[in-house]
Amino acid sequence: MFFRAFFAIPPLNSSKGIPTNALYGFLTMTIKLLREIRPDYIAFCFDRKEKSFRFDLYPEYKANRSEMPEALVPQVPYVKKLTDALGIPRFDKLGFEADDIIGSLAKFGRDHDLEVVIVSGDKDFAQIVAPFISMYDTMKDVRYDEQGVVDKWGVSPKQMIDYLALVGDSSDNIPGVRGIGPKGAQKLLAAYKTLSGIYEHIDDISAKGLKAKLVEKKEEAFLSRQLVTIKTDVDLGISLDNLKLKSVERESLRTILNELDFNTFEKKLIGEGANTQSSTSVNSFKNKNNISRVSAKSSSYKSEAVSERTVNLAQLGELVAPYSEVCAILSERGFFLGCGNDIYGVEAPLIEVGAVLGPKLLTWKGFDLKTVWRNIGMDTPNLPKIDLMLSAYLFRAANI
Repeated sequence: MFFRAFFAIPPLNSSKGIPTNALYGFLTMTIKLLREIRPDYIAFCFDRKEKSFRFDLYPEYKANRSEMPEALVPQVPYVKKLTDALGIPRFDKLGFEADDIIGSLAKFGRDHDLEVVIVSGDKDFAQIVAPFISMYDTMKDVRYDEQGVVDKWGVSPKQMIDYLALVGDSSDNIPGVRGIGPKGAQKLLAAYKTLSGIYEHIDDISAKGLKAKLVEKKEEAFLSRQLVTIKTDVDLGISLDNLKLKSVERESLRTILNELDFNTFEKKLIGEGANTQSSTSVNSFKNKNNISRVSAKSSSYKSEAVSERTVNLAQLGELVAPYSEVCAILSERGFFLGCGNDIYGVEAPLIEVGAVLGPKLLTWKGFDLKTVWRNIGMDTPNLPKIDLMLSAYLFRAANI
């Protein structure tokens, strides 16, 4: 996300002369991700300065990479600072690349029956796409499932490693089989399914020039296969709790955003003024409908007397009295319940919240309450007092 943003966004500088275009794009895409994907769990993965195991396999790996652009260098330290301040878990691992960490987290997610979304436009990740694992290119706003991979690259996700082994990758200095491009690789894999299958039937290839290239570069082809294969078994020593979105470090985030002159982002992520409610939360809940929601910094609770705290299910049951009037907010940073002058973020699976609140016969306010109730597992809620989404719909209809 960070590097793609640098090349996609024109140069920007803070009043102190700090280049900020990559950081601007990074934050824009991060906010879009949190609001539209609404992940239950999230992680950002980083490369390390040390070389990965791939350099042991092929010392010329990435040998043609140019030096980092001068304007990008001072922006790099801010990426991890912003990630930490936003409460997003981040990972790296000595000897491995960020791609390997992402691949291993994808497998970890599926092992725990989660739907996985890899946020990247890098074709290498197409090899990991599978049922319940997709790629999401935030720059192009395109989502790739298994059929999407076939439509884009002409091969299935299971064939993507062999496809990359044949065509190579100049950006990473992966040799491939010189002279075989995407179309040639697609035809070979359509006929013989795998790289091994191609070489098992090498004598069946009638095109002498193509056959000669494959025979000459067989060693490079299988080496390239090793280089492009993303690891999915890196031991990260984590549990699901390590992937939860944490509380925003408001003052730290405010300091960074002020230093970068990101005033608009400060309003979006923190709110206006020192007394604005923070966006503290537990998990963000994934919602496939992409319906707009009231922000966690709702003006309904913009008051110096408001207090906010994170509670578990037992505490929530004790703090919310029967027949209370509550305001439910489902935002990019999770589920919040306003009750009187208190706001509660619930440290528990959202689907279990309804079992605690349902019997209390509460009077509800909020935005798109039907979706809120579904996400917290509430089958028989009391009737709402006001639903702002319905109110907005009626207001628009009355003014057409």
